[in-house]
Amino acid sequence: MKLEDFIATFIEEIDSQYDNASNSEQVFVEKMGEYLSENGIITDIELSFGQKSGQGLKVNAYSFNEEQETLSIFIAEYDRYKFGKTISKANVEKTLRRVVKYYSKSISGMKNEMEETAEDYPLAQLIFEQHGKSIKSVEFFMLTNNLYKANERIILPEVKGLKVKYQIWDIERLYQLINETQGLDNIEINFEIQFGKTFELIKVPNNENVHFDCYMGFIPADLLAMSYEVWGQRLIERNVRSFLQARGNVNRGIRDTLRKNKEMFVAYNNGISTVAEAAILEVASEGSNLFKVKEFKGWQIVNGGQTTASVFHALKEGIDLSDVFVQVKLTVVQSDIGLNNMTAKISEYANTQNKISMSDLKANHPSLIHLETISRTTWIPSSDGTKSSSKWFFERARGQYLVEVNRQTTPAKKKAFQKRKYPKIRY
Repeated sequence: MKLEDFIATFIEEIDSQYDNASNSEQVFVEKMGEYLSENGIITDIELSFGQKSGQGLKVNAYSFNEEQETLSIFIAEYDRYKFGKTISKANVEKTLRRVVKYYSKSISGMKNEMEETAEDYPLAQLIFEQHGKSIKSVEFFMLTNNLYKANERIILPEVKGLKVKYQIWDIERLYQLINETQGLDNIEINFEIQFGKTFELIKVPNNENVHFDCYMGFIPADLLAMSYEVWGQRLIERNVRSFLQARGNVNRGIRDTLRKNKEMFVAYNNGISTVAEAAILEVASEGSNLFKVKEFKGWQIVNGGQTTASVFHALKEGIDLSDVFVQVKLTVVQSDIGLNNMTAKISEYANTQNKISMSDLKANHPSLIHLETISRTTWIPSSDGTKSSSKWFFERARGQYLVEVNRQTTPAKKKAFQKRKYPKIRY
């Protein structure tokens, strides 16, 4: 599908949900939010429109990931008659400043000046009560049906006491996410810049004709946990199995070892297998086979997702991981085709934790990925003439349904997910 075709299809989706009683901009925000949620970029989006034009404030929606202590706030730059037009860097910055100002005003108690019935009151209250507490970082998202062709870094005010990120999602970036990467984000990590520390790996000798390089070593457990904190489920998208929570014996063993016997962790745990499209490493000392890791591009954990998430939860519990290390294997593959094939084989041969069935090993097949996408976007027709309220949930990778349930931030949202949007009987 070409970009022009995708835009036409997207317009049809918006128009099919839009009526004179609704706000087409909010329909657009909701639809983009669904795509971002289904592809692991955010948790479920909550519409929360608020605007004070005289004060330069605006917000459209938010998404709160309580586990990662991250609040995502969305603002739209939308014109239903100008899909695919170009938007300038100046307009992008102007739009984002409005939502940054909204956050700053909310910190100061803007909710006290609002009606409790206002759509954005819960967001203003959440910011006021949890800023610096359960909200440790904020991501400001700009959603637009235009094209940001400049694609330049933007400069915006800082928010005191918070880690802040800005993301611009134009219609082309959404198209790339859905149609070119099949939901896999191209993760780029510079460990020293982002986390202030790195690690070293030994290069495994191989034949020069082989189209990959392999490295072995140990990554500090806290560094692995911090990486998962930033990237979340996107870091293990190519894993054959989603994290199954600390319910099986294997996961309980990981958790209990970190709590009670962490000095034995590296002996008891099999570590993680990872792949990358590219890696920047520098020789630790002349003539040695030891390399200092600088940067990974397209990094994915293809085996060891449970270990990764368990280490992350241990860090969140306050367990000191400074002297805990995780064995890591890195395979750097020279082509994207080779990366997909290598990933499938590593997933098949390297699994040594929970029992793997043949259905698990086939989870990355393109037809199953496509079926998963269809199930997340197709409403089940109603048999009584009313509007459809639920979808099928195709569980491509074992444990996905449980992961999605536990991503819901409140008991009410979990109940709505399991009872209405994706009933258990339909997955």
